Amino acid sequence: MNKKRSSNIELLRIVAMFMIITYHIFIHCMYAQLNNGNNSLFNHPIFYKRLIFFSVISPFGKIGDVIFILISGYFMINKGKDINLQKTVTKLLSQQGFVALILLLGSSIVFKISRLSTLTNHTLIKMVDANIFNNLSWFPGYYFLIILIAALFLNNYLLKLDQKKYITFLLILFSLTQFAWISKLLYTISEELIVLITGIFLYSLGGYIRLYNPFSKIRMYVLPFILVVCFVIVCISAHNITYNNIQTCTAKTFNQDILQFSDFNILPLICGITLFEMFRRINISHSKLINFIGSSTFIVYLIHDNEFFYSFWNANNWIPTLYKNPAMYYLEYFVLIILTFTIGIIMYTFYTLLMNCLPRLKKLILK
Repeated sequence: MNKKRSSNIELLRIVAMFMIITYHIFIHCMYAQLNNGNNSLFNHPIFYKRLIFFSVISPFGKIGDVIFILISGYFMINKGKDINLQKTVTKLLSQQGFVALILLLGSSIVFKISRLSTLTNHTLIKMVDANIFNNLSWFPGYYFLIILIAALFLNNYLLKLDQKKYITFLLILFSLTQFAWISKLLYTISEELIVLITGIFLYSLGGYIRLYNPFSKIRMYVLPFILVVCFVIVCISAHNITYNNIQTCTAKTFNQDILQFSDFNILPLICGITLFEMFRRINISHSKLINFIGSSTFIVYLIHDNEFFYSFWNANNWIPTLYKNPAMYYLEYFVLIILTFTIGIIMYTFYTLLMNCLPRLKKLILK
């Protein structure tokens, strides 16, 4: 994989990261503006069809996370205990340190520039401090713990199972996350334990797909249909939640309750698995551009998931635009997603150049 990446899977990484950015802009910016008490446009007990869009993108972040863990299991299952943990942790920590430094300097520079500009309210900009290194996105720690478990024992255990026992193992893990009483018990022990079990299930499922190709008999056209059905369910759920809230509303202002999903919710799991199977079947020629952008997704994840970027996104007043001019809203939203991703790719380019220069700097630093 390091020598020759599969461009179809790298394209899937890109799609997953677009979904995650789309979700983060929504949940940390638009959803907050929708229910911050200053919204007088969508605060009536009415079912606004325009807000269905929010419900549709609400599972995007979880779907993206599902895809990244599936990819890891798919490509790492055959390594057994030969997963290079030193290389993995070095890469993760170096990228985390690089992003932390960039955010520390970048947020300060943007704040200084905004003070000189009349176009932006500089008081909205949230600068970061040195603690950002330990307070970056939750996903790297979650991802590394799954890889650590795989390297210590999970891979070897899975490779020893025959197909029937492998399926039983997957069903047990899946049931632990889907039965309400068990999930409440796990939450009582630790809120993150059920998320970890979900990650182990997804990693193991990725390995199972690699070893046994269980979905090979499903026709390709069925996979998009599964996605459509899932999002129809999401839209119906949004309708039901809103009308339930309307019937019980007693306050003068009405808060719009957008459907939210947990990491172990069955709909994001189905969508993520379906997208993975779709892209796994796509045959595209080897593309250096796609592979480079795909390899940048970890830094893209780190660079945008923080208070500085949240404040940057919140500089725009999104709700009135959605209410008055939906077309302009969608255009601005798309542009912001592209801009955020592009910033991440640029930072990854700088990181790659820096890593290439480090061997030459060793002689200046080390005896």
